[in-house]
Amino acid sequence: MIKWKQRDIHEKREARRLRIAKLRSELSLTILLRPRIQSVLNGLSERGIDHFRAVQRRLKENPSPEKPETGASNQPTYDMMLGQLLGDVWREAAWIVDGAKEEGGVVKRDGKKVDEKSGEPEWSTDAVPDGKKEGLTEALEGRLRWHLTELDRRDEEVKGEIDEEEKEQKKKITSEDIKEGWSQSTVAPAKPSPLEDKPKPKPERTTTETIEVLNPNAVASVRLSNE
Repeated sequence: MIKWKQRDIHEKREARRLRIAKLRSELSLTILLRPRIQSVLNGLSERGIDHFRAVQRRLKENPSPEKPETGASNQPTYDMMLGQLLGDVWREAAWIVDGAKEEGGVVKRDGKKVDEKSGEPEWSTDAVPDGKKEGLTEALEGRLRWHLTELDRRDEEVKGEIDEEEKEQKKKITSEDIKEGWSQSTVAPAKPSPLEDKPKPKPERTTTETIEVLNPNAVASVRLSNE
């Protein structure tokens, strides 16, 4: 029973440690992606749709191999993740230009969420018609800003989760260590006092030499006669 309890304690500690590590990894990822998204937004505002499309081409044709150090064999690179995001933003913005609505940050067309299955409007797959450029630019800027806001919101959420997990971790370690310590402890029998180990001295024997006089009256009479 004690071994099972100890194993349960260690497994829960490890699960919490892994969750904290995962949350920290997510936080690190958003810290790196945020400025890249902001750069795309700035370029879009200053130079228009052509800048957005140029970034998409660069990510596809000359991607950087840099990626989070998670150790996973299928871990996508930062450029792959940014490219995926920009592709989603382009699709959503194009459908917004064609009348799709945003509901709680989600773009919906005919009541359904716009995603890869939705495809893109035909006009958005090639050179954008002049009459669509202004509306598309505004829609792209709006979607990029929404994603940046979502990153900020999620960052605060993750920080709160990390704080809670670490507080719980400290409480659990303290209480569980005490329980584990009690389960492993045994009451050692009291050792005898060192004084009790020493041999007790034997009482000294005093020899008293006693001379018995069979006739004490006779001794007394002899003494008187001599005197």
